[in-house]
Amino acid sequence: ADSSTPGSTQSKGSGSAADTTAVAEQRELTEWPVDTLPESFEIRQKQGVIRAWPTLKLRDPAHPATSKVDLVLATTAADQQREHDRAAAVLLARSVPSPADYVQAHLTAQEKLALAANPYRSVNALFDDVLVMLALDALPDDSIRSRREFERLRASFNRGLVDAMFAAVRTVTQILNAQREALAAIKNTNAFAFLASLTDMREQVDALVYDGFIARTGSGYLPHVPRYLRAITYRCERLAQHAGTERSGSAEFEAALALYDEAGGTLPPHPDASETIVQARWLLEELRVSLFAQPLGTAQPASVKRVRALLSQR
Repeated sequence: ADSSTPGSTQSKGSGSAADTTAVAEQRELTEWPVDTLPESFEIRQKQGVIRAWPTLKLRDPAHPATSKVDLVLATTAADQQREHDRAAAVLLARSVPSPADYVQAHLTAQEKLALAANPYRSVNALFDDVLVMLALDALPDDSIRSRREFERLRASFNRGLVDAMFAAVRTVTQILNAQREALAAIKNTNAFAFLASLTDMREQVDALVYDGFIARTGSGYLPHVPRYLRAITYRCERLAQHAGTERSGSAEFEAALALYDEAGGTLPPHPDASETIVQARWLLEELRVSLFAQPLGTAQPASVKRVRALLSQR
């Protein structure tokens, strides 16, 4: 829906609780746009009446920390639900003074060294992504729709931000260290007979650690990523000595991955992927650990059967 359509007039709608005064679209927001964003409202046109759903929206959801934020009029409630909260989190992250400089100054030399080798454009870009992840965590269950709610949330978010960023960054340094070790193990393994396995491991690393991985992984799954990467090193170092385990495990994992592919999953998942696809993606990582690095343990039971059952819930 477009509030600037020639010949259109806007109304308060049919009188439902969701209807209220119309709002116009805005581009490249730097702050909360209006006092209150209605859940929806009606736009009367010559052709009839359509309903608009005011929504904050990221132009580039794959890279939320650098994406521009717009206020748009979505055409469905589903579009609003998918877009609004993550864009609100980006606005929240940009509305507070970032403690990145303070946190960087108080990291150990080893932590600074680990952060220097990252897939982002810069260390500052990495910290921006951490801030977005923390802002996503801070969102309430109900979507923020007013400036008053946003300002109240900003105050509470800002209070615990330094400690939260320290904790998140330390997890990220563990991930980057484990990534470096996994890539070194892959590079140093001369096993031509297992070229497919080595390729699979390299692709696994790339799907775990990439530009934007922190916010897109989220705080719920991020602490598990070091274990997934250590599992790659473990698998790689035992490749030639455990050929039977490698072959049988690869066949089993390929069966699970085929189910995931058939369900529309990608690695990493698309930013708009369903919660079921996201859960299945991480279940695949647990399955890898179960098949190739059992001593590291899994966070949940994992098998092809469990992947199939989860994806059947779509």
